[in-house]
Amino acid sequence: MASAASSWVILGKAPRVTAADADADLPPGADLSLALPAPPRIALLTIPPRIFPGRTASDNYPSVVAVDPTGLILFHADQGRATGPTIIDTPRHQKFCWRSFVAGYFVLDATTASALPLPEPELILHAGHLGLISSPGGGGHYMVVELQPILGGEHGTLLRFSSDVGEWVSKGIHIPLPFRQLAPNGAVSY
Repeated sequence: MASAASSWVILGKAPRVTAADADADLPPGADLSLALPAPPRIALLTIPPRIFPGRTASDNYPSVVAVDPTGLILFHADQGRATGPTIIDTPRHQKFCWRSFVAGYFVLDATTASALPLPEPELILHAGHLGLISSPGGGGHYMVVELQPILGGEHGTLLRFSSDVGEWVSKGIHIPLPFRQLAPNGAVSY
């Protein structure tokens, strides 16, 4: 991992995936590598096939979803083709749907070169509605949040994963703004 001499970085959305036999491209024991050239050049994230086991294609590619200034990266990497339906069966949400790929979401820590998979990634409906927030108290704690609006209504669900709690929690909410279909509502850490 290189260190940046600048206070800002442009991070490429699509990472480089090492070949199965090329883990030598990563430091020993590392789940990722992040090359940080001087701006305005683009920083490149490198991940191993154990994080993204598929082949990169136009309909299936890993991507950076959100970045926090502390070095945390919310990352989407499907885990292969689905062989059956996706079934969600939680107390507040029951759903049966067909998805082409098995979902995979990770919180990458650029400072420790580690990757932590988020549990139950099938609960996430749209990567474009996700946000990542690190704890103001530090210590590597964070929260991943997804706004799940209900089409045609003023209500939705706020789905939250806290590293402190270690599980997803959902809460029904009122959304005063009209829902814009096919328009992701990106989130920014502040």
